[in-house]
Amino acid sequence: MWTILITGGMGVGKSQIIDLLRQKSQPVFQADNQAKKFLRTDSVCYSRLRKLFFESDLYLPNGEFNKKRLARKIFQEPKRRIAMEAIIHPLVRKAFERFVGYQKKKGKNKVFYEAPLISMSIFDSCDKTVLVTCPLSIRKKRLLAKGWTEPDIEERFVGQILDSSVENQVDFIIDNSGSFNSLESQLDKILSLLEGNGIVC
Repeated sequence: MWTILITGGMGVGKSQIIDLLRQKSQPVFQADNQAKKFLRTDSVCYSRLRKLFFESDLYLPNGEFNKKRLARKIFQEPKRRIAMEAIIHPLVRKAFERFVGYQKKKGKNKVFYEAPLISMSIFDSCDKTVLVTCPLSIRKKRLLAKGWTEPDIEERFVGQILDSSVENQVDFIIDNSGSFNSLESQLDKILSLLEGNGIVC
């Protein structure tokens, strides 16, 4: 089973690519979406996370995490972010392994693994890598349209891994600053190249 990483910074438009892949019947696992499931009160690690993030203002009245406040907290306190990842990431990895097993039973020979570009370690977990890029100005406009504030955007951008620092470590690059047709054309080319390498699409 081949695993292909789809990664990129905030606002590059990875969700567009995920939608296209699914339209083309490609199996996609979204690491962030899976991680959010472990923040729920009924998750296997909720009690451990509750001990790590004990401040009452990080929770809603029903006990669920206030995700915006939690995101700000873990961004401002790297040590607690690392501790949180140590709890959640192994569970996400197990969920991915189950996903891979399910896709194998369906006769698939590859899966796409979508994850944000926040750690260099993600490059070690997949057979092929696709980096999605876009100018910061366009990314900022997209995030503002989603309801982010300028101070929050600027704060997050400061801590982002730069595309230029990883471009020589990936197999494919998608420039998502143009039209939808351009995006789809780039993706189709990558799928064709993967098929040419023996990864049937």
